[in-house]
Amino acid sequence: MEGSVPVVWFDFFYTKAGDEAVKDEDTLVAKIMVDNKSGYLGVVPLNSKAQFDLLTEELVAFCALLGYYEVELRSDNEPTIVQVAKLTQKARQQMGLITHMSTPAAYTHGNGLAVCEDHETLDLPKAFVCQKKGKTRPVL
Repeated sequence: MEGSVPVVWFDFFYTKAGDEAVKDEDTLVAKIMVDNKSGYLGVVPLNSKAQFDLLTEELVAFCALLGYYEVELRSDNEPTIVQVAKLTQKARQQMGLITHMSTPAAYTHGNGLAVCEDHETLDLPKAFVCQKKGKTRPVL
């Protein structure tokens, strides 16, 4: 299926904001989504990874914004991310949209753009999330 339908990679993204960020509460979490056809990047700042409704809605909206009737959702096999993929697939299928899902084999890191393949891609969401928290300088 590679190349025949658009692929949206998505994963969680973590960063710490500020020069003195050492505590867990200083860690910022976001979901990053990347479209392989256009390179379009989406970032959703989160309070926690357990926001399944928000995560699902944002991924459905991301695919809709791109205008995709058929799409492949690609993620790693972290249980939370897989659940988001399943919920998104179900929601899109209920709308009559074709949605495929794929994850890499267990214990591999094959999620492409969403897993730090391109540092420039990930610098943008890091800066965005830091700015949201009122920190202007992300720790790289």
